Amino acid sequence: MTEDLKIGIRSSTKSCCCLSCDQLIFGRLDQAKYILMETFDGKHISIDGPDGNKIDCMFFPCTSKEEVLVDESATLDGRPVSKDRRSTSHASNGQNESSVNRSTYSGADVQPLTYHSSSGVQGSLTLNDPKYLSMPTIIMCNPNALYYQQMVTSPNAYWLNFFLKRDINVICWNYRGYGESTRGFMETLSPYKSKRDVEYVMAYLVNKLKVKGKIGVYGRSIGGLTACHLANKYNNLIKCLIVDRSFYELSSVPEGKLKGKMTSRIFDLISWKWRTRNHSNFATTTNCYKIITCDPLDDTIDLFGNLSSGVASQLALTEYETDEFRQFYETLLFIFEFENRLYEQLSDADKEQINTQVIRTVADAETDQADYDADIAEIY
Repeated sequence: MTEDLKIGIRSSTKSCCCLSCDQLIFGRLDQAKYILMETFDGKHISIDGPDGNKIDCMFFPCTSKEEVLVDESATLDGRPVSKDRRSTSHASNGQNESSVNRSTYSGADVQPLTYHSSSGVQGSLTLNDPKYLSMPTIIMCNPNALYYQQMVTSPNAYWLNFFLKRDINVICWNYRGYGESTRGFMETLSPYKSKRDVEYVMAYLVNKLKVKGKIGVYGRSIGGLTACHLANKYNNLIKCLIVDRSFYELSSVPEGKLKGKMTSRIFDLISWKWRTRNHSNFATTTNCYKIITCDPLDDTIDLFGNLSSGVASQLALTEYETDEFRQFYETLLFIFEFENRLYEQLSDADKEQINTQVIRTVADAETDQADYDADIAEIY
């Protein structure tokens, strides 16, 4: 047991007069943090956010017992710390030390592009570099009301285990006001602020942790809005986007529960017209693999409010009556007709063999799905 974890447990005991009482011996966030650090070799990180806030993060290397290195000589914008910039940083009272021209970037003050190219990260590893630096990394965006510290329980740790077991690093972070992430006095969380914060998380990952493998992003539920934004904003860096049971627009969630025009008007009044544009960000994101998962029986986000429906609506607006799409359809038609001619030239025995292989493949897929469902049932 690490010293930090021992201190966390001992600090739960408070003295009152001549008596000592236990105050939340188990279930405290700091204890959960230390357990994650001990179990998964996680490194706790506190990132200076865009508005003087602190972003609570933890980086999990996919390799065990390797020290996680942080380049303290670099800032979030990738430039080395100079004496003048260091003094300016201290004088800013907690503000982020980067000074990037805001006119060139809408949404954040950092440009995490320094060490990357379109094919990955520039630069090669040396024999002394930790192995995890060359591995892929996933940025996990939490669902509503979940702290990453809650991943100490098996159901919440499913995706963390999933990625780590496949030699993929994971970095988790908390929204403002969640866990050890701070927010200003009377400050409320908004989609815009969450999008800015996740950009700072990726900037830290690239410019200070200096990972050199491919980067992906996973977002579940409300985490889908930050995941879609990040992949769309940095589509030359993000190589994989996974959105799990999310909505296409935040206003669709209350509208799915309470029908009527007044629902959207009340939502706009309370939220100051929040717009997430998840479906547009997802549909227009290029240069990466994209996956949407949805649950038709979801009791929070209904079928017409989930991201897949929004993306389908977005793609329906595309103009398909163009020469480019016409050539694409004609190419598909030619391939299908050519395969059909080849199939007709086969003997009856060969056709029977192909049919048998197809049936066997489908049966194997159904068996694998049944085994997966059984494993999920045991977890939950």
